[in-house]
Amino acid sequence: MDKLRLQRYLETLTERERAAVAAAIDTQQRPTLERLWHICTELVEQGRSLKRHKRAIFEYIFGEAYSTEHDWRLRHEYRLLVNTIEHILGEEYVYQKLRSDPLFANELLLEVLAQRELWTEFDDVLSDSLDRAARQHNYQMVFRFQLLAISATLRKGMFSHERMCETIEWIDRAIGTLGQFCGTEYEHLAALRSATGHMLDAEGVHYPPLPSLDLDQETTLQRYYRLKREAVRYTGAQRLDAARASAELIESIATEPGTPLFAERISAVATLGVLLMIVANDYTESASVSRRALELAQQHNDPAVVPLLAFNYCSALMKAGVWCDVLSFLERNPAVLNDRRVGFRFALLRSYAYVFLGDAEKAQESVPVASRRYPIGEYHYAWYLYAIIAFIRGDIEDALREIENLHKHFVRQKLCRTLATDYELTGLFKKFFAAMLNQSLRRRATAQRQIESALDRIATTVPHYHDYLPLIWLRGQLDRLSC
Repeated sequence: MDKLRLQRYLETLTERERAAVAAAIDTQQRPTLERLWHICTELVEQGRSLKRHKRAIFEYIFGEAYSTEHDWRLRHEYRLLVNTIEHILGEEYVYQKLRSDPLFANELLLEVLAQRELWTEFDDVLSDSLDRAARQHNYQMVFRFQLLAISATLRKGMFSHERMCETIEWIDRAIGTLGQFCGTEYEHLAALRSATGHMLDAEGVHYPPLPSLDLDQETTLQRYYRLKREAVRYTGAQRLDAARASAELIESIATEPGTPLFAERISAVATLGVLLMIVANDYTESASVSRRALELAQQHNDPAVVPLLAFNYCSALMKAGVWCDVLSFLERNPAVLNDRRVGFRFALLRSYAYVFLGDAEKAQESVPVASRRYPIGEYHYAWYLYAIIAFIRGDIEDALREIENLHKHFVRQKLCRTLATDYELTGLFKKFFAAMLNQSLRRRATAQRQIESALDRIATTVPHYHDYLPLIWLRGQLDRLSC
């Protein structure tokens, strides 16, 4: 059953927002609205559905039995409460933005100063605001400040020759800034489009790249976004060079945490870290750069991206074979295991770390419950674990049964073609476990050579599988047999 908009709002309100809504309701002096606020907050705190308790809510508010004929009265009170909450949410957003964004605060201050015709103060704030926005390469805000300057110049006094000349100068500056803003945003959106299209390429859906703009002058940010686009479009070393150049460029101009430009710097450094892992196979440097991105995010005070960057860092550590460092990081930062986006992935990494350390008991304890609601790749990642842990425990028959079940799963779900590499890899796991049950050393050696040849081919023809953790584990077992 879908939740009412009112319930979704109530579930996300902070304590500060709750207090503000309650105060706003008090000022309206509407008893039915007060009672609605009371019963709805109580039901939501108890985890109950407002839709299912509509009759009880109606009777509590109006003191009479519910009837469909008078349902409009309840809907009216709902609308009043929703409107009150939305008003408070808007006020709270502006309040937080005023505290966190000096340019936004200055824009509102300039409007107030112009309204009161405090022109000396207006000019002082305008000069400071333009300097700050220019330092941040925030062409949108520079343009908005220039529009305020144009309006103020026309309002300052009598129209004179000097006043008209000054107005034209501001207009010309604004037109120049508009060109910089549009050119920069074009490259920004083109870079975002390239990144999105790159993900679709893997599914066989191809979008042609957008052409670069032919401009007389290229801003620093335009060059940065163009390099970022090239980091997606190119392959191999060119791709890595473009990513490194874009990161170096943005690091030279994005020095103020808390600004949009600094967030872009975090993104560029994080992208470089990932490409060092998947293109250069330099896991040690990838971990170092990913840790740098994580530190920048902490400076920026952006908790939402920290788990995502931490996952990149831990992934690089896993592939570098520094499994104890992954476990140590998770012990120090247990909250990432509860993140709804990557918590399941972190749990998988922890279990694989114990697998590589040979600790079957702790690996088993930390295996997350595989669920179909997770992306299919992660669901299969967990399934490999069950077979591997059984093998480490010495129960090779159980390991063989688990991997056979996964292999059959690909057949039943008709995934043999779309996930052909995983289907082949489960077949190689089956061959390995079956060989380990075979007492004939000659047959074991033959199976080992066949599996090694197949793994080499997979690593060559499907590059992103060469550091797939199940594959790394299987190759490690083969190397151990060779020794």
